[in-house]
Amino acid sequence: MGSPMYALADFKSALSGLDRWAYLGVKRLQIEYRRPLIGSLWIVLGFATSAIGIGVLLSSLLGVPASQHVPYVAFGFAVWNFISTSVVAGCSVLVANRSMLLQMRAPRTAFVLVHVVRNGVLLLLCLITASFISLAFGWRPTLEVFAALPGLVLVIATAVCTTTVFGLVAARMPDFTEIVGSVMRLSFFFTPIIWIPDRRSNHLESAGFGEGFLYYVYTYNPFTYFLNIVRQPILGEPTAATDWIVASSICCVMMVASICTLQAYGRRITYWL
Repeated sequence: MGSPMYALADFKSALSGLDRWAYLGVKRLQIEYRRPLIGSLWIVLGFATSAIGIGVLLSSLLGVPASQHVPYVAFGFAVWNFISTSVVAGCSVLVANRSMLLQMRAPRTAFVLVHVVRNGVLLLLCLITASFISLAFGWRPTLEVFAALPGLVLVIATAVCTTTVFGLVAARMPDFTEIVGSVMRLSFFFTPIIWIPDRRSNHLESAGFGEGFLYYVYTYNPFTYFLNIVRQPILGEPTAATDWIVASSICCVMMVASICTLQAYGRRITYWL
């Protein structure tokens, strides 16, 4: 298991070179979109098309004003894309960097930071795009928007810890990546990204799901709380204390799990690749 401080030393080493890993994260995103004619503009166009299309469609189906539903969907999509990509692609973060791990002495969590920075840039682009879309549909920002910043920090911190755990587990058990992918695809529909809980309740009850179905879906879905602490302030709506308590608790649990997992298996990763 090595030094009892191995995990903390790895995190410290990675953070000391954060500027390098951040540069690599941005550069990796640029390389991914260097061949298309309009480059990274496809990120904006793809996101805008999905957010507007689904937002307008569901606003008609659910009888919700587009001025309310499109901003809700746009900002929900932005946060969800970051969470989903961090979790699913995070499972492959160490395996994908196999050659670098075998050839150079670098902190394990450095590759996690590169991955999260890449996704963080995408999140920023999506949030900016969501803002312009929402402005076009009548959304007007207030000072409460700044209350979303602590939520973003918590979401990103949780992403770092989760990617560390999932990256190590998936390197040892390749099937874990497929399991996580399947769970996340299903979670999209069970998370209030495109549907508003109080608007969907009548539809769920009439469909035979029972009176408490939506309550359990909303309450016991951990992604709900991370969405709320970012999206609610942006939309000018109050954030419940429960949202912060649950999201912070999950972040703390994942932080402890990442340290324990890295401490136990960080040095062995090269034997699994």
